[in-house]
Amino acid sequence: MESVKRWLIDNGGWLLVASVVVLLTTRRLYNLPLLVLALTALYLLARQWRTIIARSEMRLLLLLFALLWMPMVLALTGAVSLERSLSTVVPYPRFLLGGITLLWLLNGRMARERLHVAVVALLSLWSIDAMWQYLSGHNILGYPYNGERLNGFFYPDFRLGPELAVFLPVYLEGLRRWGRRHWWLWLLLIPYLSAIFLSGTRSAWVLLAVGLLLYLWYLGRLGYLKRVKAVVWGALAIGVVSLVLFASTDEAVRERLQKSAGLFSTDIESIDNATAQRVSIWQVAMLMVEDHWLTGVGPRGFRYVFMDYAPEDNYWKNLRRPLAPNQPHLVGLEVLVETGVVGIVGFLAFFWVLITYAAKRTSGFRSDAVPWLIAALVALFPLNTYLALYASYWSSLSWWLLLVALAMMSGGDGDERDNAD
Repeated sequence: MESVKRWLIDNGGWLLVASVVVLLTTRRLYNLPLLVLALTALYLLARQWRTIIARSEMRLLLLLFALLWMPMVLALTGAVSLERSLSTVVPYPRFLLGGITLLWLLNGRMARERLHVAVVALLSLWSIDAMWQYLSGHNILGYPYNGERLNGFFYPDFRLGPELAVFLPVYLEGLRRWGRRHWWLWLLLIPYLSAIFLSGTRSAWVLLAVGLLLYLWYLGRLGYLKRVKAVVWGALAIGVVSLVLFASTDEAVRERLQKSAGLFSTDIESIDNATAQRVSIWQVAMLMVEDHWLTGVGPRGFRYVFMDYAPEDNYWKNLRRPLAPNQPHLVGLEVLVETGVVGIVGFLAFFWVLITYAAKRTSGFRSDAVPWLIAALVALFPLNTYLALYASYWSSLSWWLLLVALAMMSGGDGDERDNAD
């Protein structure tokens, strides 16, 4: 019993942090560990707030949070649905508070290492389970495959593809570090990439490409591309072969690829169809910007005035049951519409501050933090068309990745850990 107690003391911190990712497969439960992290921060601040504020990464966290949150607060002045906007803005500081605890819990190198192992193991489970769902018709929990899109543990939602795509840099870093000793780990890329393609979420394909390009750039900065050229080309080959294979054998993937070809058209209607009628949403969003350009319509207020701005021939207005989209389905545009020019300035400043700090802190990008930072940047990618940035789910994922990256940066330049692979 004493040994179990000691193990929990030694590992409870990173397990609490990891539980957020585990519970992302649910619709609301991921908020529980975030709440625990936030409440713990209040206790820490009450006891040692001077010590906490004195740390550079804590001051950075405060600045980054302010750059995103203050425009949201200012947007309340012109919010079209004040009640809905308040329900987003008021609980948002949980990410700041949770970040204080997370940085404290991941202060040790061993905790960060174990968290990385746990996340890679969890991602492997998700992808292998998804392929089992594809082959057998149900996943290990009995969740059915609808014949078009895989969702695995995320049933009934279709978040599997975007989740795996966002975490790709973290996953690849794990394979790079541990694949030298255990070459067979690289085979895990087959179900991983296949699950992303078969998820049927085209935004996930875009996020995959962005994450892969940034990670390859990181390897180039490390000087690894020459040393692992065969592995890199092998991984790319796996991706291409998987895509070609499923495009030729899976009707749902083939249809989505054919529809996506409309993106290269000069016809607006074809582009609209290729983006699942996103253009019809973006056009309405720009009309809102004309009237609410300074502070926007308020966080999560987009849907409440969509029909007021939508022209009579708008796709969404002419459905059998007219439907107002919940969000603009483009992160950068969402920031502009819901928090205005003030929000966009804060959003751009957020990226500038973060990247500038990371470039200095990680000593030429030789740090374990970079793959996590890349994953966070992919989640915050301005052209991401998936979930809303200000929505609870995607903001929780984005902030979690960012906070882990900050924790990795606070542990030093990472040379020691990088050479440990």
